[in-house]
Amino acid sequence: MTTDKDYVILKKQGCQYLGPEFDARTHPYNLGVPTPFCGQHNLVEGKLYCEEHYSLLFQKGTAQRKRHKDTRRANAVRQLISDFDSIVQELEAEGFDVYSTEVDAEIA
Repeated sequence: MTTDKDYVILKKQGCQYLGPEFDARTHPYNLGVPTPFCGQHNLVEGKLYCEEHYSLLFQKGTAQRKRHKDTRRANAVRQLISDFDSIVQELEAEGFDVYSTEVDAEIA
């Protein structure tokens, strides 16, 4: 649970969703018309949106940290492949037949 001052104050007002039809540039604030927040109080834990509007604003499973983790994993695999290729090239340069299917009698 967050203890941010803005969160604590705004939570009392309910869901902060404004909707696609709201335009802050043309809203008649000077005439005393209140901002048309959703205002429902069944908020998602730690957020300022109700369950219906939270799912509209934030897609489940799109967290940046998850994508960052996948990127790190892909980079680690690419690095392993690169290291393996360089080892194979080094062995081939020294005269080893790395792709041979025959087993030397000395090793066996």
